[in-house]
Amino acid sequence: MEVRVKGWKILEASIRLLMNNIGAAFRVSVVPGLMILALSIALIAGVYALTGGTPEPVAEPGVVPVALVVFVIYAALFASVAVSWHRHVLLAEPVGWLPALRRRRIGAYALRVILLVVLLLAIGFLVMTPIFLITGASDGAGVLTVILGLVALLFLNIAAWRFSTALPGAALDRGEGFGAAWTATQGEWPAMLILVVGFGLISFLCGLIGGLLAIVPVLGMIANLAINWFLGMLGLSILTTLYGHYIEKRPLV
Repeated sequence: MEVRVKGWKILEASIRLLMNNIGAAFRVSVVPGLMILALSIALIAGVYALTGGTPEPVAEPGVVPVALVVFVIYAALFASVAVSWHRHVLLAEPVGWLPALRRRRIGAYALRVILLVVLLLAIGFLVMTPIFLITGASDGAGVLTVILGLVALLFLNIAAWRFSTALPGAALDRGEGFGAAWTATQGEWPAMLILVVGFGLISFLCGLIGGLLAIVPVLGMIANLAINWFLGMLGLSILTTLYGHYIEKRPLV
């Protein structure tokens, strides 16, 4: 298969995967999604109460521990959706409205996501530092900065998808890590570039639609919730497709 065409095939297969399993997608995500929404509302209300309705943040000694707890809860809820979705698609495991509490798999998935973020931050630092040094030493380097910045951004996005191919392995209790994912996607950067551009276009169009619908406040809020759900589940579907194709060697259908 032509590598450049494969990028579109991956995106197409992921969209089809989500649409063909839309009921299961709702079941694995609705309860955790409602919990995230409720936690977000409670958090906003708490911040509002602490600040007395003013925009200035208030330094409270308990803010950092609370923020860490909230972060852990968010990560666990997201990981529970991801684990259930990957296992449903790759193992044909049935799903219900209440998420299965696979604590070890959820913990392993959340930890792998955190490690991925740290890895990408480190790569981003290594990539961006020379760019800032080069452009900072040149007068009138505005255009060069933009060009190099866009190239670096594309590189980081491609690297993110390549490394993220390892995430579903944590849901399945398999040993493939970031190194295995990087090796499995070696030479596939044109496909990953198309995937990055395609997913970016879909995200942009969804954001545009959400912005237009936001003219009507209630409709805009509902639309943005639906858009965020769709993009989140599409992202997980892309990860599932990448893992199935590059790690398990499944054909793109």
